[in-house]
Amino acid sequence: MNPFGHMDLRVADLTAAEPFYDALLPALGFTERYHGETWKVWATTEPLPGTAYFGITESLGHLPNENRIAFWVASREDVERVAALARDARALELSWAEGNAVRPRLLRNLLRRSIR
Repeated sequence: MNPFGHMDLRVADLTAAEPFYDALLPALGFTERYHGETWKVWATTEPLPGTAYFGITESLGHLPNENRIAFWVASREDVERVAALARDARALELSWAEGNAVRPRLLRNLLRRSIR
């Protein structure tokens, strides 16, 4: 079973945030899209109850760095691959943990990018 049930995040600007997540999440296995007007949702392809989803919605009062997301990947090569995707999607800063974790500071980066 997938260790994620779901993740839902608030962003200050949904239109600005969507391209970033649309570039990054498929590389992490969230390849199905279920986008509506107020939520943008990416999901894995496992059948229920094993599927996981990742959604973003706009919250006008959202502040940078209120959320943190960490993804585990299988190898150092995967770390580099996902980090390159995050950079290509305009992440401004990446932090690294011991082992093979990639921890893009996604929301802070999106918000910093959005207000520039």
